[in-house]
Amino acid sequence: MPVEDPQRPSPPFAGVTAAGVDHVRLQYEYLAARDIDGYLSLLDRDMSVDGPPGSRTCGREAVGALRGRQLAGGSMSCTVSQVVASGSTVAAIGRYRGDALHGRWVEAEFCEVFTLAPSGLLLSQKTFYRGDLPT
Repeated sequence: MPVEDPQRPSPPFAGVTAAGVDHVRLQYEYLAARDIDGYLSLLDRDMSVDGPPGSRTCGREAVGALRGRQLAGGSMSCTVSQVVASGSTVAAIGRYRGDALHGRWVEAEFCEVFTLAPSGLLLSQKTFYRGDLPT
């Protein structure tokens, strides 16, 4: 019988991981369609997004407001080429083009790492870029 470590939570059920993968894929569709309400429906109330170094937005409503400001103008397209999931972690790999999220034109490959809440909703997001980054 395995011994549970109180410092390390149990891995989520496969169904939660599968739901999380769907939520990651859907969030790109909602953001591209500028559907903030749809996007918010995928986020845990304690959602956090790591931005530029030293910048973090916490809470579903604050993240929604951030995305609303970012998507107020400009263009955006995200093409996801691969999604990898293990337990409560989902990584999406793809390509971003546009100026909506950063205020100037960006064409870059990205890897976004999401942590899932026990419900399968998105709990955190951290983005890594490779390419022409905004300064």
